[in-house]
Amino acid sequence: MSVCELEKDETVHGLNTFFESLARDWRGWKGERIWSSLEGEFHITALHNGLGTVELIVSVGHREPTSAGVWDATVTLFFDAGGLDALARQAPSAWD
Repeated sequence: MSVCELEKDETVHGLNTFFESLARDWRGWKGERIWSSLEGEFHITALHNGLGTVELIVSVGHREPTSAGVWDATVTLFFDAGGLDALARQAPSAWD
């Protein structure tokens, strides 16, 4: 499965930028932070509990009917907020 972002100069919030913002604000933020691929088949929601834990809800799927059908998978991951800088360094960037 492939996902797309906007072109480099048009990308407002690329995936690597999303992870960098989480690392920069490791002490916390209010509400949800959301990143989604251009066509919505890959989606990440980040929540900070204010106590040092970040919850990432990651969803992938194919929502348009095809011969393979429609499918969706979601996983919830928990990270220590102080370790987000390591996660940000490992986040993919299509423009590197």
